[in-house]
Amino acid sequence: MKKFYLLFVLLLILTSFNSFSQNLLNPNQEKITKAFTDYFALDRENIHLQLNKSIYLTNETIWFKGYVIEKKSQTPFAKTTNVYMSLVDDAGKTIETNLYLAENGTLNGSFKLSKTLNTGTYSLQVYTNYMNNFEENESSVYKINIINPADNNYIDTKKINYNTVSINFFPESGTFLEGCANTIAVKIADCNDLPLEIKNAEVYDSKGMLITNFSTNQFGFGRFEIPVTRHEIYKVIFEIKGDKIEKALPLPALKGITYSVNNYTLNNKTIIKVKTNERTLIDLKDDNHTLVIHNNDNVSFIDFSFKDKKLEQNMILLGDQFSDGINTISLIDKNLLKLGERNVFKNSLFKKELNLAIMKKSQDSIQILGKMNIPFSELSISVLPFESVCSNLEKNISSSLNFASNFENNIPNVDYYLTNTNKGKQMELDNILITRKSKYNWATILSKTPQEKHTFDMGLTIRGTVNNTVYKKDEFKVKMSSLLAGVNEIAEINDKNEFYFKNFVATDSTVVHFSLLTKKDKLEKIKLYSRLEDNNKKFLKLFTVNPEKCSQIVINKSTTEGLFPKLQKSINLDSIKIVVNIKKAKLQNNLKFNNNMSKGYKITEDEATNYTDVLQFIQMHGFDVFVDGANVSIRSRTPTTFNGSRTPQIFIDDVPETILFNLVGMTLKNIDEIYINRTGYGGGMDGANGIIRIYTKKGFEGKKSNITVKSQSLMIQNGFQPNRKFTNPKYAGFNNDGFQQYGTIHSEPCVKTDEAGNFKFSLPNFYQKSVKINIEGISCEGILISE
Repeated sequence: MKKFYLLFVLLLILTSFNSFSQNLLNPNQEKITKAFTDYFALDRENIHLQLNKSIYLTNETIWFKGYVIEKKSQTPFAKTTNVYMSLVDDAGKTIETNLYLAENGTLNGSFKLSKTLNTGTYSLQVYTNYMNNFEENESSVYKINIINPADNNYIDTKKINYNTVSINFFPESGTFLEGCANTIAVKIADCNDLPLEIKNAEVYDSKGMLITNFSTNQFGFGRFEIPVTRHEIYKVIFEIKGDKIEKALPLPALKGITYSVNNYTLNNKTIIKVKTNERTLIDLKDDNHTLVIHNNDNVSFIDFSFKDKKLEQNMILLGDQFSDGINTISLIDKNLLKLGERNVFKNSLFKKELNLAIMKKSQDSIQILGKMNIPFSELSISVLPFESVCSNLEKNISSSLNFASNFENNIPNVDYYLTNTNKGKQMELDNILITRKSKYNWATILSKTPQEKHTFDMGLTIRGTVNNTVYKKDEFKVKMSSLLAGVNEIAEINDKNEFYFKNFVATDSTVVHFSLLTKKDKLEKIKLYSRLEDNNKKFLKLFTVNPEKCSQIVINKSTTEGLFPKLQKSINLDSIKIVVNIKKAKLQNNLKFNNNMSKGYKITEDEATNYTDVLQFIQMHGFDVFVDGANVSIRSRTPTTFNGSRTPQIFIDDVPETILFNLVGMTLKNIDEIYINRTGYGGGMDGANGIIRIYTKKGFEGKKSNITVKSQSLMIQNGFQPNRKFTNPKYAGFNNDGFQQYGTIHSEPCVKTDEAGNFKFSLPNFYQKSVKINIEGISCEGILISE
């Protein structure tokens, strides 16, 4: 058998050298190469989201980590900044869109779900404005299920609807041809795309003769071959729960060319068999044909003909003619018309190794130590209960970036095929690839070149118009500041009295302040109009919706008692008002800028003598003050902001004060009123750590006899979502069935491996016997990690 196998391989190799040649002078090759180079010249972003789970309750938050790569290089893409995510219902209606900030090829964030959402299947679509430049849909879509516990039913995402089971046939290369051997891939699933594993399905000819039989794997995919295909109707018969299902194949074509590809039998070699029939051979004459192997802008060619009058042309290609990842093999004629398509996957030979161990366990947390053979990688980690039904994520990072980004339909369960890979699993994966069609249209590539009509958005733009009469515009400038956001920028005023702040990372609900400065940096009274731009870019391609309304498998509410995790009950106490009848001096600024929500202090002579300076007054009224030489910091005693800052907003005569050293030695004798808003209500996210407004007395430091507003504010709406730290719902318990099936334990979006591949993270100790840990990531060289 070994000698026969070697002889067979030798004959194939000899046949391949006699059957085709790579003609470097073929004039079509230069045209095709240029077309592919031009078509993929622009950078194309591919984005993968690792969701913390796949099923959410309406009182929960979606937590995610995003990875952005450039399609051609397959490495992290640092150029991407503005990333949009939309929640879309099953009818294709966009419910909400949020903007997120990507940095160095990654992003992480959260998406708070509305309690009013109905139970159903939803999608998260992630995209950038730059993706609108392309004919193809380069966005990424992730299906999730949302359950509203208040509804009378919920979707059982794993229960097969046997009344809607169907079988679909996919002839290899797209042509089912009479007069030769044909390979047919099959997919069996219900209307919710839940797969069925079928044993011993049978294939019959038109006379009822059994031709062959086949089985599908656990994901519903399989294949069979008809050795000598006649021009007649073939059918497949299989049983499901005692019921016979029968479906006919399409009638084979009388003329054409088909081909089969095998890249898993011989190591680092791909066998291609091109087949035709007698009817076609008469018309072919001496016409040359070409197999074009392409992966983005990488293109190679195999020319061949049927000059020897043989119905089958065999060839063997070495592995270096294929790029890592998905390769499309297109058959074209001398007129560049595509006759067939076949997709194959070349897997990287790099073997990933990852191990976890418990480093330390305490009552409230468990520290995990990880080790892998990929240094300097970015990882994200999701932890769920061991019995969770929410861990069946539709896509992992390999599925998204190696497969889904190239096809019109996703390939589910890719981990199964790429873990402990053997020839059997390679063939199973190949079955799926026969059923997939590349989303890059051959005719479009040859006839169109994408034009850069939509920009790479990098931050947002604030545009404003100064309504003051400014005669010498070069002597004035607009200052934009925000202490909490760390903003202190200057913009020029153009001939139209306009000013622009571009590439601004404007976090949602941040308040920024504008001041008009003279050439000598003196403040002038300002009147202006400002607005935020570039923060609501739409994706121009329609969301694809399944036209079939699939009947849902539901469970009545009466059977769902205890099904979902319970949250801790909270009691809201009625507010208590304490009224003290003490006559106070009348406040003058209490109606300005939400000062009525603040505690106002009229600074009398007695008040002024009780405090050394303004900083001491602030310290005695709820804030910590630190002075170290020229460094001054003021901090709220309760951290409330998402990024951990405790610095309140401070204004002097309604102008934001960003240099806190100016408060050192400022006596209260020159202060008229101080307003302290410790909750920051009405000040947006910038006010989360409190707001302090200081008003000076008339005539202080040469000021006019009346106080004028010398700044204007803008509340950022629909800006970048803030980077929230993961928080769990406050579960009432961790050992009930509801938590075990639908609960969440932890999500850690930013974990890095060191130069030795070591990493560590912690998770809360919910006293579980075991948990599911999903780890995904990418190295700086583009190695994808999914464990």
